[in-house]
Amino acid sequence: MGCEGSGRQWTAEEVKMGGTEMKGKLTVKIPSATGLPDDTKAMLRVFMIKDALIGSKESLAIKTGAEKGTDVSFDLDKTIGLKGEYIAVKIVVRDKNFGRDKDVGVVEIPVDQLISSGTVSGSFPLEKGGEVQVELIYEEGSAGIFGEYESTSDSD
Repeated sequence: MGCEGSGRQWTAEEVKMGGTEMKGKLTVKIPSATGLPDDTKAMLRVFMIKDALIGSKESLAIKTGAEKGTDVSFDLDKTIGLKGEYIAVKIVVRDKNFGRDKDVGVVEIPVDQLISSGTVSGSFPLEKGGEVQVELIYEEGSAGIFGEYESTSDSD
Protein backbone atom coordinates (compact mmCIF):
# COMPACT_ATOMS: atom_id res chain seq x y z
CA MET A 1 0.00 0.00 0.00
CA GLY A 2 1.37 3.41 -0.89
CA CYS A 3 0.56 6.93 0.19
CA GLU A 4 -2.64 8.22 -1.30
CA GLY A 5 -4.33 11.57 -1.83
CA SER A 6 -7.77 12.69 -0.66
CA GLY A 7 -9.57 10.42 -3.14
CA ARG A 8 -8.48 7.28 -1.25
CA GLN A 9 -11.12 4.56 -1.37
CA TRP A 10 -10.64 1.82 1.22
CA THR A 11 -11.17 -1.72 -0.09
CA ALA A 12 -13.87 -3.99 1.32
CA GLU A 13 -11.09 -6.16 2.78
CA GLU A 14 -9.54 -3.21 4.62
CA VAL A 15 -12.93 -2.17 5.98
CA LYS A 16 -13.74 -5.72 7.06
CA MET A 17 -10.36 -6.00 8.80
CA GLY A 18 -11.28 -3.13 11.09
CA GLY A 19 -7.94 -1.39 10.88
CA THR A 20 -4.59 -2.24 12.41
CA GLU A 21 -4.02 -2.32 16.15
CA MET A 22 -1.73 0.47 17.32
CA LYS A 23 -0.52 0.72 20.89
CA GLY A 24 2.34 3.10 21.51
CA LYS A 25 3.30 6.59 20.50
CA LEU A 26 3.28 8.48 17.23
CA THR A 27 5.55 11.46 16.69
CA VAL A 28 4.36 13.82 13.96
CA LYS A 29 6.95 16.22 12.54
CA ILE A 30 5.88 18.66 9.83
CA PRO A 31 8.49 21.39 9.52
CA SER A 32 7.16 23.19 6.46
CA ALA A 33 5.22 23.37 3.22
CA THR A 34 6.69 24.94 0.07
CA GLY A 35 5.45 26.11 -3.31
CA LEU A 36 1.88 26.72 -2.11
CA PRO A 37 -0.50 28.74 -4.31
CA ASP A 38 -0.10 32.54 -4.07
CA ASP A 39 -1.72 34.29 -1.11
CA THR A 40 -2.28 31.07 0.84
CA LYS A 41 -2.85 31.26 4.60
CA ALA A 42 -1.98 27.65 5.41
CA MET A 43 -2.86 25.60 8.46
CA LEU A 44 -2.47 21.90 9.26
CA ARG A 45 -4.86 19.31 10.58
CA VAL A 46 -3.70 15.79 11.37
CA PHE A 47 -6.34 13.07 11.71
CA MET A 48 -6.22 9.46 12.82
CA ILE A 49 -8.60 7.49 10.60
CA LYS A 50 -10.48 4.65 12.29
CA ASP A 51 -12.49 2.09 10.48
CA ALA A 52 -16.26 2.31 10.95
CA LEU A 53 -19.05 0.05 9.77
CA ILE A 54 -20.06 2.52 7.07
CA GLY A 55 -16.92 4.20 5.75
CA SER A 56 -14.07 5.57 7.81
CA LYS A 57 -14.22 7.89 10.82
CA GLU A 58 -11.70 10.68 11.21
CA SER A 59 -10.66 11.96 14.63
CA LEU A 60 -8.78 15.24 14.86
CA ALA A 61 -5.44 14.66 16.59
CA ILE A 62 -3.47 17.86 15.93
CA LYS A 63 -4.34 21.34 14.62
CA THR A 64 -2.00 24.28 13.99
CA GLY A 65 -2.49 28.00 13.59
CA ALA A 66 -2.35 29.61 10.16
CA GLU A 67 0.81 30.85 8.43
CA LYS A 68 0.68 33.13 5.38
CA GLY A 69 2.87 32.67 2.28
CA THR A 70 3.82 30.33 -0.53
CA ASP A 71 6.55 28.81 1.69
CA VAL A 72 5.50 28.38 5.31
CA SER A 73 7.20 27.07 8.43
CA PHE A 74 4.95 25.01 10.70
CA ASP A 75 7.68 23.66 13.03
CA LEU A 76 5.21 21.00 14.18
CA ASP A 77 6.78 18.33 16.41
CA LYS A 78 4.18 16.60 18.58
CA THR A 79 3.89 13.13 20.11
CA ILE A 80 0.55 11.47 20.87
CA GLY A 81 -0.24 8.19 22.58
CA LEU A 82 -2.29 5.69 20.56
CA LYS A 83 -4.40 2.75 21.59
CA GLY A 84 -6.89 1.30 19.12
CA GLU A 85 -7.38 0.21 15.53
CA TYR A 86 -6.53 2.68 12.80
CA ILE A 87 -6.23 2.53 9.02
CA ALA A 88 -4.34 5.74 8.18
CA VAL A 89 -2.80 9.01 9.31
CA LYS A 90 -4.34 11.87 7.30
CA ILE A 91 -2.57 15.22 6.96
CA VAL A 92 -4.60 18.10 5.55
CA VAL A 93 -3.12 21.44 4.47
CA ARG A 94 -5.94 24.02 4.39
CA ASP A 95 -6.16 27.60 3.13
CA LYS A 96 -7.75 29.71 5.88
CA ASN A 97 -8.00 32.94 3.86
CA PHE A 98 -11.30 34.74 4.41
CA GLY A 99 -14.04 33.07 2.42
CA ARG A 100 -11.86 30.22 1.11
CA ASP A 101 -11.22 27.67 3.89
CA LYS A 102 -10.44 24.95 1.35
CA ASP A 103 -8.00 22.09 1.24
CA VAL A 104 -4.73 22.80 -0.56
CA GLY A 105 -3.94 19.11 -0.38
CA VAL A 106 -4.25 15.89 1.57
CA VAL A 107 -1.71 13.17 2.34
CA GLU A 108 -2.84 9.80 3.72
CA ILE A 109 -0.29 7.34 5.05
CA PRO A 110 -1.55 3.80 5.74
CA VAL A 111 -0.71 2.67 9.28
CA ASP A 112 0.47 -0.73 7.96
CA GLN A 113 3.26 1.10 6.12
CA LEU A 114 4.09 3.12 9.23
CA ILE A 115 4.14 0.09 11.54
CA SER A 116 6.25 -2.06 9.20
CA SER A 117 8.95 0.59 8.71
CA GLY A 118 8.65 2.53 11.98
CA THR A 119 9.24 5.79 10.10
CA VAL A 120 7.70 7.40 7.03
CA SER A 121 9.25 10.64 5.80
CA GLY A 122 9.52 12.73 2.69
CA SER A 123 8.03 15.54 0.66
CA PHE A 124 4.47 14.84 -0.42
CA PRO A 125 2.78 16.73 -3.28
CA LEU A 126 -0.43 18.68 -2.64
CA GLU A 127 -3.33 18.66 -5.09
CA LYS A 128 -3.49 22.46 -5.58
CA GLY A 129 0.28 22.95 -5.79
CA GLY A 130 3.29 22.75 -3.57
CA GLU A 131 4.40 20.06 -1.18
CA VAL A 132 4.51 19.34 2.52
CA GLN A 133 7.48 17.84 4.37
CA VAL A 134 6.40 15.06 6.75
CA GLU A 135 8.09 12.69 9.17
CA LEU A 136 6.05 10.17 11.15
CA ILE A 137 7.72 7.95 13.76
CA TYR A 138 5.80 5.11 15.41
CA GLU A 139 7.09 3.36 18.54
CA GLU A 140 5.27 0.33 19.83
CA GLY A 141 4.69 0.20 23.58
CA SER A 142 2.19 1.01 26.26
CA ALA A 143 0.05 3.96 25.23
CA GLY A 144 -0.64 4.66 28.91
CA ILE A 145 2.92 5.85 29.41
CA PHE A 146 2.42 8.52 26.75
CA GLY A 147 -1.19 9.47 27.56
CA GLU A 148 -3.77 7.56 25.58
CA TYR A 149 -4.88 9.39 22.46
CA GLU A 150 -8.40 10.67 22.68
CA SER A 151 -10.38 12.28 19.90
CA THR A 152 -10.63 16.06 20.26
CA SER A 153 -13.38 16.32 17.64
CA ASP A 154 -14.76 14.62 14.59
CA SER A 155 -13.75 15.76 11.12
CA ASP A 156 -15.58 18.70 9.69
